[in-house]
Amino acid sequence: MTVLIMQISSNRTLDYETWKNSLTAYLVACALSMGVVAVFAYFGPLPAFMVEKAAVKSAGAVVDPRDMAFFILTRVTTQLPIFWGLVAVAHAVRFYERDHQRKLRETELRTQLVEAQLQALQLQLNPHFLFNTLNSIVALVNENPATAEKMIVALGDLLRLTLATSDCKQVTVREELHLLDQYLLIERIRFGGRLQVETRVNEAVLDDLVPVFILQPLAENAVKHGVENQLGPTLIQISVQSGGAGEFLLLEISNDGLAGNLRLQNIKERVGLKNTRTRLHTIFGSSARLELLPRSGGGFVARIMIRRATKAAKPPQPKLQSAL
Repeated sequence: MTVLIMQISSNRTLDYETWKNSLTAYLVACALSMGVVAVFAYFGPLPAFMVEKAAVKSAGAVVDPRDMAFFILTRVTTQLPIFWGLVAVAHAVRFYERDHQRKLRETELRTQLVEAQLQALQLQLNPHFLFNTLNSIVALVNENPATAEKMIVALGDLLRLTLATSDCKQVTVREELHLLDQYLLIERIRFGGRLQVETRVNEAVLDDLVPVFILQPLAENAVKHGVENQLGPTLIQISVQSGGAGEFLLLEISNDGLAGNLRLQNIKERVGLKNTRTRLHTIFGSSARLELLPRSGGGFVARIMIRRATKAAKPPQPKLQSAL
């Protein structure tokens, strides 16, 4: 009857809401089970001592009813703990499965929450960048229509690339640099010779994965606190290297502008940097860092450090061409 007992225990668990009905069902099942045990004990083979005792009494070998009652009671009391033990085992298995399903559901909900947060951050970042660029274009429409037209074309190209990666949480370093290249093209049109860019990339990390559009806020910050604050040329350096014995990816964007004369704590983290810091924490937790550091010789460095990761199967990569 083990299969039947396990089936009943699986269908009727001792939950807070249903324990009374379940307990009633168990007591009925226990009574029926013990009744079956008693019937089998009565009609089944007798133990040796009862057979010998009956044979000694008379030729008819009549079993003493008291001995039979004692034998049946012994069988029932022996089987009774086994019944409740099976019930306990069935409950343990059921509760383990329920806890496992609950943990899987919690993991699924956490994953969905993270994805929703990242999507919200992405939706927040794109309008922020778009509004800033459109403001620059508006300022040039009357003053320099030809330059404004170039910026509109460059913005259209960047938006097409952004839409192409809108469903991606992470892209390769190669793709991210291509996106950054298009953004810096817009800024180069805006500032002309005042903006100079230098890129140093370790080719071994070009296929590493990074969060999409993670470098643009750093570049925008470097432009804002560098190029916009001085009339002379400003050099923005972009560096992507491996670090920590090859375990980490280091992404740096620095400028040599007047920001060196400012205290880093006075540089407010607006939407772009706050968004970037939040995205890094959401994706990588405490294993990722975003730092703002003073640069020797003036300016500052924005540095991101994350663990290296690559795709198992790499999709076709856009050709990286410098638009500057």
